[in-house]
Amino acid sequence: APILREDAGVVSRFGELRGLKDLKSPSRMEILPYSVARLERSPGDAANPFYHKNDRFGAVGADVKYGVTSNLTLDMTINPDFGQVESDPAQVNLSAFETFLPERRPFFLEGSGIFRFGIALGDGDGATESLFYSRRVGRAPQGSADPEGGYTDSDPQTTILGAWKLSGKTAGGWSVGALHALTSEESARVAPSVGDRHDQPIEPLTNYGLLRLQRDFREGHSAVGVIATSVNRDRGVAESLGLRNAAYAGGVDFRHRFGGDDYELSGYLLGSAVRGSPDAIAATQRSPVRYYQRPDAGHVDYDPTRTDLSGASALLSFGKIGGKHWRFSTGLHTRTPGFEVNDLGYQRDADSFVNWVWVQYQQSTPQGPFRRWNVNLNGFTARNYDWDLAGLGGNFNGSFQLQNFWSGYGGMNQEASALSGRTLRGGPLFKREGSTNFWAGLGSDSRKRVQLNVNTWGNVRGESDSWNMGLSPNLRFRPSGRAT
Repeated sequence: APILREDAGVVSRFGELRGLKDLKSPSRMEILPYSVARLERSPGDAANPFYHKNDRFGAVGADVKYGVTSNLTLDMTINPDFGQVESDPAQVNLSAFETFLPERRPFFLEGSGIFRFGIALGDGDGATESLFYSRRVGRAPQGSADPEGGYTDSDPQTTILGAWKLSGKTAGGWSVGALHALTSEESARVAPSVGDRHDQPIEPLTNYGLLRLQRDFREGHSAVGVIATSVNRDRGVAESLGLRNAAYAGGVDFRHRFGGDDYELSGYLLGSAVRGSPDAIAATQRSPVRYYQRPDAGHVDYDPTRTDLSGASALLSFGKIGGKHWRFSTGLHTRTPGFEVNDLGYQRDADSFVNWVWVQYQQSTPQGPFRRWNVNLNGFTARNYDWDLAGLGGNFNGSFQLQNFWSGYGGMNQEASALSGRTLRGGPLFKREGSTNFWAGLGSDSRKRVQLNVNTWGNVRGESDSWNMGLSPNLRFRPSGRAT
């Protein structure tokens, strides 16, 4: 169905197929067994007792897909084979934060929309933060073995013994998502310089659970949902490795559209709780997410004897998301210092209180030399729970497309001087200087065989009398509609 640019929503505007009757639902059962054999030949240290010139490996398993109803699908996997999945590119990470890795495994990709629950604002790094980060399941072992002057050998990934998920949407408007996975205990083989060979645990036996329910109202114009996650590790091994032995998170969310679907009010309220040994919870307090040990933190106390930590997060947003010209959004987002969901989710920071406002004017129909154009104005402020100013800024930007299908964009961002609690990685607050950023770009008609794009950007920092600027031209040649 044709959709105007000013319309809010896409799928909700689709047409409906009616008049089908007396159709028999086929049984949906798919079983995909597999076996894999591998031989690796590589140079190595002949003195290493774990080195074999011919390293052999074999495994068997199966994937099962079953249609519980016409709307609900049950996926199961036993000892899954992810050997054919594209490898992650090598990266060098010099930051204090964990590298985010995109999911590539088919079992977790299929039907993943119902399990997605973002917990951050905007795009960029924030867009990756979520209550469910599927790469936690089957991750690389979190511990390491002491070679004791000799040699060690371990598997690079944790074995997924089995996993299942139920997903779909019922005719009554219920979206359902449930997932459970069990990963094995992993041990490294150690051949010390003195003494007998032995095994050292490097990852505990772990249960992962996720439940997501969402109910649509008013033909999908409003919705209310709940979500819950759990991680339970073998306590003895977890404590020996300094890992949390239990982690739980969950909450409620809602969305309400009104005014002809032009306006939306949405939000969520979440809570989290983690438990573990004093060493594990002390590491949680010192992590880059929160830095409780900061000497000038007046609102939190670092306690190395604690065995649990809890927190909360909330979001409330209101905006005009449809309409011919004007759109806007404003809201509040907060996380208490103790909020922690990294056992099954992905979270970069806590201890924040952010409010924002965004206004846009768009012209989506041809006007003069333009096919379309828009301008945006937004601002934000961020503070921690000590009410220290962590960020203050705003920007003006816009984009356009001409009648000849050339397009361009540009903008400028101004940020005031603010305090950072993470730059010194556990040290006192660090004053960041204010800065002015700008960017612009121009591109020729993308339908043509030859397309030229020119992008430029820069940054000016007055307090340090420093600046930088970049220019990036790009030429694309497309010999046919099937090759670039």
